[in-house]
Amino acid sequence: MLWSGLWIYGGLAGAQQPTEDAPPLLVGHITHVEGQLLRYVPEEQDWVATVKDAPFGLDDALYTTRNSRAEIRLPNRILIRLNDRAQIQLIALEEEFTEIDLYSGTARFFHQGSGTMKVYTPFGYVLASPGAVFDLHSREKVTEVQAFQGELEFRPAGSESRYRVEPGRAALVADGKQVFTVRPEADPQWQSWNSARDQAAARYRAYPGESVRYLPPDLDYQAPVLDENGHWEQVPYQGEVYYFWRPVHVVSGWAPFTVGRWTVWYDDPCWIPAEPFGYVTHHYGNWFFIRGYWYWAPPVRVRIRPYPLPLFYIPWAWYPGRVAWIHHGTTIGWIPLAPHEPYYCRRYWGPRAVVVRDPRAVPIQVSRYQHAHLAVAVHRDNFFAVTNYHPVRLPPLKREALVRDFQPLPVLDRPFLTGADPLRRKHHYTAAVIREKPRPASVDRIRLNQARFQEAERARRVPEAAPAGQPPLRGRPEIRPEARPPETGRKKDTPDRFRTPPPAASSGKEGPAPELRPRTGPGSRPEPERVAPPVRVKEREIKKDGPDTFRPVPTQPRSNEGRGRPDSGTLGREIPERKKEPPALREVPRERAPVDSRPAPRERSEIPPPRPLIKEQPVRERVETPERTRDTGPGQRSSGESSPRGKDRSGESGQGSKER
Repeated sequence: MLWSGLWIYGGLAGAQQPTEDAPPLLVGHITHVEGQLLRYVPEEQDWVATVKDAPFGLDDALYTTRNSRAEIRLPNRILIRLNDRAQIQLIALEEEFTEIDLYSGTARFFHQGSGTMKVYTPFGYVLASPGAVFDLHSREKVTEVQAFQGELEFRPAGSESRYRVEPGRAALVADGKQVFTVRPEADPQWQSWNSARDQAAARYRAYPGESVRYLPPDLDYQAPVLDENGHWEQVPYQGEVYYFWRPVHVVSGWAPFTVGRWTVWYDDPCWIPAEPFGYVTHHYGNWFFIRGYWYWAPPVRVRIRPYPLPLFYIPWAWYPGRVAWIHHGTTIGWIPLAPHEPYYCRRYWGPRAVVVRDPRAVPIQVSRYQHAHLAVAVHRDNFFAVTNYHPVRLPPLKREALVRDFQPLPVLDRPFLTGADPLRRKHHYTAAVIREKPRPASVDRIRLNQARFQEAERARRVPEAAPAGQPPLRGRPEIRPEARPPETGRKKDTPDRFRTPPPAASSGKEGPAPELRPRTGPGSRPEPERVAPPVRVKEREIKKDGPDTFRPVPTQPRSNEGRGRPDSGTLGREIPERKKEPPALREVPRERAPVDSRPAPRERSEIPPPRPLIKEQPVRERVETPERTRDTGPGQRSSGESSPRGKDRSGESGQGSKER
């Protein structure tokens, strides 16, 4: 039968020949839904309800309604769990790099693969290394990050600063103006739901069953589903004996691509199964009809794990639905493809996929298909209207009538789909009524991410030169250690206004600036060539061309603004005084540099108050009791003190004289 597949490939003037070297397109899997999960459809500019076992691909945006939760698994071993009223969008998905946007709500991320995961929020983004587990809360005014395992790094929007988030410590909070830490507040229902999901996964790992021996590592989580709904058999095929899986809990006359429904996804008909085993068996591998039964062969990833078992080689790739299309009048049908037969589609999905440019220029003969006599045919009005085609399926067609009456369709063109979908149901996944939709601002966020993704794709086609001593990363960031943010209520040893930018002859990397201390001895006068130049131009460039900026960079506050108590968007906690811009962007006036070995307090009048406190330090040590010195420490005041001169000195002096 191999010659028939070669005949179908020949002379495709209106199609692009498949390329085996091209990597397959990665697609995520919605593995669990509680309540209602919505999907945004750009073609309709509206939200539709989606279901379990639906795909999750590039640019897809999902939203969980009130009291709803969902779980998503990506093929590069990343697991995502969504709490209610959470909106997530997939921006990039590769083997070594994943980019996600969390616009609202709470999500938990498990990075069990390799490479880097980048999660955006309106106030910054998180970089997660392999093995990281963390919660991300994206609220209207703040973003909160809490780490449970692994290494995390948070970078505020519009800033070059980096903050390390460590497991078991305080949660990091950013509000667009400053970054601080707070004590994490756990949601009991959210924690309980995650614990239940973890326990279910642990039970599957403890008893993996038989199917885990035949599945590639990326699909081993589907092993319990296959064990519960079928078994593996040794079946002779083309002179060899292979292991195939056969479903057993199905009706008589069952066939693949019958229990479920078709929907249009990425301009190709995509199968949405209504069976527990339908996702892995209809989007991966291939179906065979042998000895009166339908058998499924799993995909094989030889480069990851060699299989000692005799398995029929099926390349690893995700497909919307490997079928061939036929039609006659108002009847539409589909034929499950054999492994060697090409799959015609509008975008490249994997090996043996043929991208069709002009459907009229693709010559196909229906009689050449191996499973032509097993075609499934329904009336066009039922194509997008049902979730089970068995009750509406037309009687089986004979090969002679099929060849004589039916015409092949390389792909379902838009005029045909319009006639089959008068009620605009071709993008629907279920007939459920939507109870709640997100606010209109969420659609603006989705469009912004789509434009940003297209710009990133154009930039990746022309890779920029990497810095000296570093390999090219194609724009993928790395985890680098950085100083921790200050905790709430703890004053910084050196305020930001005491810091100065690095010299102009630096390597170009932003880093923590040194403290501004008076110079003594020779060389106390700063050299003109080592003074940092004005950085106003650099500041405008960061605001304009910053690749990771979702919001405008906040302007520098006035002398009496942005200080003191936090506003309502900082969770109502006392926040240490911080600057709104990185310290490296501050300009050092040349005329204020010290002339002699001692600093001139008169020239630094704008620097408030720590120097008078240092002068009064000997007085405080002389009047305080030993017990008070042990409690507060040198150079510190208790919370109840307002000033070292605020106490009654007569009593303290008398007590001190007695002790002396």
